[in-house]
Order: sequence, then structure tokens, then C-alpha cells
Amino acid sequence: MVRAVAGCERAGGSWPLWLVGAVLFGLSVLLAPAAGPDDRVPGPAAELDRLEQAFQSVLQRVAPSVVGIRAVRQQSLGYSPTADGEGGQLEQSVVVNGAGTVLSPDGLILTNEHVVHGASEIRVFFWDGRQSPALVVSADPRSDLAVLQVSPSDLQPAVLCDWDTVARGQWVVVLGNPFGLGQDGRLSVSVGIVANLGRQLPGLGEEDDRFYCDMVQVTAPIHPGNSGGPLFNLHGELLGVVTAMHTRGAADQGIGFAIPLTPAKRRVIEALCRGQTIEYGYLGATVRAPNAAERMLLSSSQGVVVQEVDPDGPAQQAGIRVDDVILAYQEEPVRGPAHLAELVGQSPVRASVRLAVWREGRTMTITATLGRRDGQRVAILRQRAAGP
Repeated sequence: MVRAVAGCERAGGSWPLWLVGAVLFGLSVLLAPAAGPDDRVPGPAAELDRLEQAFQSVLQRVAPSVVGIRAVRQQSLGYSPTADGEGGQLEQSVVVNGAGTVLSPDGLILTNEHVVHGASEIRVFFWDGRQSPALVVSADPRSDLAVLQVSPSDLQPAVLCDWDTVARGQWVVVLGNPFGLGQDGRLSVSVGIVANLGRQLPGLGEEDDRFYCDMVQVTAPIHPGNSGGPLFNLHGELLGVVTAMHTRGAADQGIGFAIPLTPAKRRVIEALCRGQTIEYGYLGATVRAPNAAERMLLSSSQGVVVQEVDPDGPAQQAGIRVDDVILAYQEEPVRGPAHLAELVGQSPVRASVRLAVWREGRTMTITATLGRRDGQRVAILRQRAAGP
């Protein structure tokens, strides 16, 4: 039996088809023009290219609106006696690195209050290599926000985002001055997503009466020196002020927090820009969450139990007692101690507020006139609540 083999005739025999195909393919590769950026095969790599370009576009747009900050404060080392009986206080200079965001062309800069707290000298570094001393226009420890004034008047202010558009899962870009590396004006960049909103950080900064109740949680790496820096979305819009990182050691663990630029926070910033001092309402009571037995009596998880009452404070004058349970504030159910602190703090000083209070098996309404929050008075009340 004879098998027919297809092929191309040549002198002395025929070429197999597979060899012809290989030759033609090699010629096509050699003669084809080089692939350019627009000729890349679409797919996951192309999507990553577009994301990379988005990050680079954001950085190019916002870089002129971000500054590095170097603050110097004096720290006491205690009293040092000498052999002749004389002596004095020993001090050392402490450098604090941070970052900030331009709010106006005439030199207003937003940052954290804890970055510039007690500073004897503040210097700001711009993206184009310029430097300028800075003065504190106004600062608010409670919100941990401060506004600085620098001399340049040709600055590019950041654009604020529409807070209603902020949601979990959004990409975010952080710029900062970790470990003072941004003194050349080129601030460090990290990226991540909005991991969550409305996070509470109880206990953090309590000794300075700071209150972090509605923080933005992000996955972007944050390091010492990022404080006060901006949190941008991919449109280059400012949505927060980077403030804290969660870590149990020297290394970042991928959980960072920023103060959100909500309408309430923007009103605080506007007042700081005008040089005003921020006032917070004061009830004069320390509270805690109900325990299991108390929740059974209340048939609800809402409310807070009064632990201590400030003598002659608004709560005491209104008739609130230790062990009372505050269920609602101005008809809004109280979800916990931080929620009540937030509600009271947002109320004007000298405002009359209605409290739904559960006492000895019945609910009553008590009206209190708020005072003005004083950090030292609050610290004394906390110490009393903590006990010996």
C-alpha cells in the first residue's frame, strides 16, 4: 500500500508542510514592526497599567498641595541638683516630623494638633524645594486639628471631596514625611483602600483630652512622620487627615486611621482658619457601657451608666445621679459612651438638652444646661471615676 504525502515539489524531493509553516512564521516575526505601548495585548496587565497611570496622575495633581513639617519642642528631663546646692531644670529639644495640606493660596496649612503641640519652632517644606517658617493660627486638641500660616502666597490649595461619595473599598493615596525623609519636598507615597468608616479609638490621646470617634480606617501603610498628611481619593480630592497607625511593635501592621473631613469637621477647620478657639459642650459625668445584668433590666443594649458626677457640674445641677442610665440625648438613642461624648461635644455651650434617664425601674426626662468643656476639669473627673 502506497501512502500519499502532501508537500511542495523541489529538486530532489518535496518540503513537508510543517517546515514551510515554520519558515513563514519566522519571516513574519522578523519583518513585523516593533510593538508599541498601544499594541499591548489587553488583559490584566493592561488594567494594572491603567491603575498605575491613575496613581501617577493623582500624585502629579496633588503634589503642590502637600507639605512636609518639622516641629521642635522642648522636653523637660527633670531637676538636676549640683554639688554646691544649686541646680535647675534640664531640657532637651525633641524633633517631630509630620505633614500638612494647603488650604488656601495665601498660606494656610492643615495638619494634626499633636504634630505642632508645644512647638517652639515650626518649619514647612514645599514640593518645589522652598522652605518657610510657620506660625500656629489656631489649634484644637480635642479634634486633633491645627491650622498653620506660612509666608508664601502662591500656593495651590487641595480640593475637598464630597463626603457623601466616600465609601468602603475606595482606593486612597497617602502622602507624608516618614522619619523626616521629605525635607527635600518630595513626600513619600503609599496606597490602599478605605477599609472602614466611623471607627472609634477609645483611650488614644485621652491624657491630652483628644477624641477619635469617627475615624477612617485605611490599609495604606502609615509610619511616624505621616501624621497631619493628606488622604486623597483617585480624583485627587482630600477626604481625611492621616493621624494614627495601629501597631503592637515598631513595624506598621497595615491598619491606619485618618480624621474624616465630614461637614462637622469642616466647620471646625473653618473656625480654626479664622483663628477661633473651638468650644465643646460639657455635661460633667463619666459613663460606661451597661453590664449584662443591667442590659437584662433595661431589655435593651442602648444607654450608658453614670459612674461619676462632677460636683456643681451641669449633670449634678440637673439632678443626674451615679448609677442612672442615660438612654437618649435629645430623643436620639445613646449607643455607647463615645456616642454620648460625641453628641454632647457637638452641642453648643449653654444649650438646654433633654436626657431620657432610667432610674430605679422607671424612665424620666431630665433637662440639663451644658457647660464649656475644660480639659483639666475632665481629667480630675476621670481620676475620680477610676478610683484609687
